[in-house]
Amino acid sequence: MSDNNNIFQNISNSSNVGYSLHNHNNINDNERNFSCSYYRFSISYSMAFFFEERRKHYRNMKNEIFKPLSQLNLNKKPSYSQSLFDYARYSIHDVKTSLFYKYALEHLTKDRPNFNLDLKLSNFKESLENHNEEVESLEKEIPLIIQKKFRISYQTLTGRQYSFIESSINYILKNRFERFYTTSKSDKIVEEINTYSTKETYKNITYQNGIIKFDGLRIAENNNLTENDIEQYIEIMDKLIKDDFISNKLKKFKQSNENLDLQINEIKQEITPIVETIDRELYETKAKCCPTVLRLIRNYFF
Repeated sequence: MSDNNNIFQNISNSSNVGYSLHNHNNINDNERNFSCSYYRFSISYSMAFFFEERRKHYRNMKNEIFKPLSQLNLNKKPSYSQSLFDYARYSIHDVKTSLFYKYALEHLTKDRPNFNLDLKLSNFKESLENHNEEVESLEKEIPLIIQKKFRISYQTLTGRQYSFIESSINYILKNRFERFYTTSKSDKIVEEINTYSTKETYKNITYQNGIIKFDGLRIAENNNLTENDIEQYIEIMDKLIKDDFISNKLKKFKQSNENLDLQINEIKQEITPIVETIDRELYETKAKCCPTVLRLIRNYFF
């Protein structure tokens, strides 16, 4: 007991702090809920040390959790191949992997009990995964849709399969659909796709020296095409761009995108003020995980 009294006496009479790295294996991590390393205190102490540790704790939470959440946005999901709808697939920065996430949750639980960050991030992740799965599912269906569009059925049993260059068709569709997707609202996207008329399609198709081009890209090669064949290519491209199944899928993706943006904005509205108060050193909390004089003394001396 006399040693403990001496410790408190030293603290009350001191003006400086000295510390060095020291490994205390007997200290429980749950008790050491702050960002500083293990320290061994010197004979003299200063309250400035404890205040600085608290600031470090807040800064770490801000840099690792709060600031990334205040700047949260849908990022284009990395892809190793050029996919038709890569502009509609997203990823986000996952703050849950940070060591400071549990401390941020403790702060929010105490200071904003009506805001369940962990639940909101879990719901957002589920929505994002469902969105990406829907997009990837459509991408797998596109080749068959294209194949069917280029097959013209006649009254005979055989019909005719028009040739096409798949990479060019994919590139054209990607550019067209991306334009509609990025510039249209969900309730307008189908209508705006359907305004793409056959007349406009006709302007974009040329046939010369056995080569058919659309938007300047070679989409097929055939030296024996008739005027009727050219008209068929025009009709095929028009129907492909205005395909009901694809356009309604894009509408669904856009609705999902807008819902994801709403979820992001809800998180930002709660988190951004926390970042601002930490930057101004005005942040206050009811959480008990932060460094205090008594907690540091208890953890390292008793």
